[in-house]
Parts: sequence; structure tokens; C-alpha cells
Amino acid sequence: MGENEKIIELDKNNIENLDNDIEKENSETISEIDTLHKKLKKSKTKNIVLTIILSLFILVTIVIGSITYIVYNNVKPHLRALLGKNFSIASISQLSDKNQLNLEKFTTKLAYLDDIINMLYYYDKDNKKIEDAMFSGYLKALGDKYAEYFPPKEFEEFTEKTTEGVYYGIGCLV
Repeated sequence: MGENEKIIELDKNNIENLDNDIEKENSETISEIDTLHKKLKKSKTKNIVLTIILSLFILVTIVIGSITYIVYNNVKPHLRALLGKNFSIASISQLSDKNQLNLEKFTTKLAYLDDIINMLYYYDKDNKKIEDAMFSGYLKALGDKYAEYFPPKEFEEFTEKTTEGVYYGIGCLV
């Protein structure tokens, strides 16, 4: 073999070694890229989960704040003064529990009474008249001489009689 052939043979070996080295480096680089890609996916997933959790927290805070604002601003001024600085939704529910009718007990008694009347009462009953009397009695039981219930027809007659189409003053309704 001549000198040129040895050089060519060495060049071929060097080229093959370079190709092997490049292939090895490429496979290592691809492996590193895959590892980085997996880490990036995990990081993105964590970011998405954290974003969802933060969004839900903000949403719940807004909802609770809105409910508190609405409840507080819809409480009558005298109740707000009564509750003072210790105002909370819980204090309203405690206050209203003491002053509310037990509607379940009320409807049970009313249904029982209505069944007895339907079975044993001889005359026809006027349900509308009974309802109006119940509402009227409820307001009378308050003991407030200014609280009065008017059925729709009576209310219309009352407003016609009291106003008669003539208005005086500044037009305020108290």
C-alpha cells in the first residue's frame, strides 16, 4: 500500500469515527431534549393545576364577598344598628330563627284542620275568604295598629277612596 492509500484509509477511519461520535452526540442530545421536554410538560401541568386552584379560590372569595355584601345591604337599618359591629350572616340567622314561624308545624296543623272541615263541615267554604282572613289575622296578631292586610279588590277600593285622583304635597309615599 502506498502512502496515499494509507492516508485515504486513515481518512475513512477518521470519517467513520467522526460519524459514530456525531451519532453518539446526536442520540445524547435527543435524550437530553426528551428529558427537558418531559420536565417542561410536568412544569406546565403544575402551572395549570396551580392556576385552576388559584382561580377557584378567587371565585369562591368573590361569591362569598358578594353574598355578604348583598345580605348586609339588605338588612333593615334597625337590625343593622341592633347587630352593630358584630354583624355576620350567622347572627342574622340566629335572630331570624327566633322570630320566624315554624311553617312546617303551621302547614301540618292547617292541613289537619282543613281535612276535618272538609270531612265534617256541612256548608260550602270559601277558600279565598279563608286565606284573606288568615293573612289579616296574622297582621292583627302583631299588635301594630298600622299593619293591615287588604285583599287585592279591597286595596284597589281603598286607594281609589283615599286618593280620588287628587294629589297634594310633594308626592312622597311614607
